[in-house]
Amino acid sequence: MKDFFLVNSISRKQFIALFVCALLIWITLQSFTVMLPVYALRLGADPSSIGNFLAVGFLGLTTGNFIAGWLSDRFQRRKLLLTIAITINVFGVLSLGSASTFTQFVILTSMVYIFSSVSMSLITILAGLSASESERGKVFGGLAVATSLGAVIAGAISGWLVNRGGFEAFFFVLAMGWVIDLLVLLVVEDRNVAPVKRQAETSAPPTLNRWFYIMLTANLIGFACSFMSLLGRPLQMDALRFDPEAISGVVAIGSIISVPLPFVMGWLSDRFSRYYLVIFCILSSAVGLIVLAGSSVVWQFALATALLSNMAASIGVGQAIITDLVPPKSLGVALSLFGSSITIGGAISFAGTGYAIEAFGIAGTYIVGAVLSLIATGMLLQGKLARDKGSIATLGVE
Repeated sequence: MKDFFLVNSISRKQFIALFVCALLIWITLQSFTVMLPVYALRLGADPSSIGNFLAVGFLGLTTGNFIAGWLSDRFQRRKLLLTIAITINVFGVLSLGSASTFTQFVILTSMVYIFSSVSMSLITILAGLSASESERGKVFGGLAVATSLGAVIAGAISGWLVNRGGFEAFFFVLAMGWVIDLLVLLVVEDRNVAPVKRQAETSAPPTLNRWFYIMLTANLIGFACSFMSLLGRPLQMDALRFDPEAISGVVAIGSIISVPLPFVMGWLSDRFSRYYLVIFCILSSAVGLIVLAGSSVVWQFALATALLSNMAASIGVGQAIITDLVPPKSLGVALSLFGSSITIGGAISFAGTGYAIEAFGIAGTYIVGAVLSLIATGMLLQGKLARDKGSIATLGVE
C-alpha cells in the first residue's frame, strides 16, 4: 500500500499543475449545473426549455472534445492550445454577468462550454502522454478526483455567492478561477508525439472494433441517466421551497463522500478488471436515481447525490482503458470520442429529461433512468464475457 499515492512516471509538478487546472475548470462546470437551472427558472423558463438550454451547453462540450482531439493530433502544441482556450474563457465567463437577453446568455454559455471541453480534453491528453502504462489508472483516477472535489467546492460557494452578490458576483469569481489557470500553466510541460510520415497520414484511418463501440454506447447511456439528476434535482428542491444555498449545499455534502473514489478506483484499475469497476459505478448511479425519486429532506438528497457522483469515478478508469490500447498518435481522437460519449449523453439527457418530467413527473423520470442504467450494465457485462471467450476482438485499433 505504500505506493498508493506514489506516481513515478509523471513528475509531481506536472501532475499537480494539471490537477489544479482541471479542478478550477470543474468548479465552473459544476457551478453551472447547480445554479443555471435555478437562474433559468427565475427567468420564467419551463422544465423543457431549461433542459434544451442545458442540452445546447452539452453539445458545446461535445464540440469541444472533437476540436481538441483534432487540434492535438494535428499540431502537437497542446500547451499553447490550452493557453488559448483558457484565455478565451476568462472573457467568456466574465461576459455572462452582463448578458442582457436569454438568447445572448445561451450563446455565451455554449461558448464557455466549448472551450471548457477543449481545455479538459487537452489536460487529459497531456496526462495520458506523461504517464506510463502501469500507472495510467492511478493518474487518470487522480485527475478524476477534480470532478468530485469541484462539485464540493461549487456546492459550497455557488449558492452562497448568488444569495449575497447575485449572478454578477457569481460569474466574476468563476472567471478569476480561469485567470489562476493561466498562471498555473506556466509550470506545465508540453508533451509531443513523434510526427508520422506523410504516407501514414494519408492512409485509411484506423478502425475501432465492436467492443469499443459497445463500451462507448454503455458509457453514453450510463451518463445520460446520471445527468437526469442535474436537471431534476434543482427543480425538485425548488418545488419543495428549498433556497439556492440549500440546493447547492446538498451537492457539496453528497460530493464530499465521493471525492476519494476516482483515485481509489484508478488505483484498483491498475490491479483488477477495469470493466467491472465501470459496471459498479453505473449500478451506483442507478441506486442514486431510485433514492432521489423518494427524496424530500436534505439528507436524502445528499445521499442520492453521493451515489450519483460515483459515476464520475468511471471516467478515469475508462480513459485508462482507451490509453492502454490506442496508439499514441491516435490518442487525441480516441479520448475525444470517449469524452464525447459523456457529453452527448448529457445533451440527450437534458433535452429529454425536461419533456419526461412534464409527461411522467420527476419520480417517474428517475425510475426510467434507473432501468436504462441497468440495461447499460448488462451491455458491458455481456460484452466483457463475450470478449473473454474470444468472440469479440481485444479493444484497440484494427
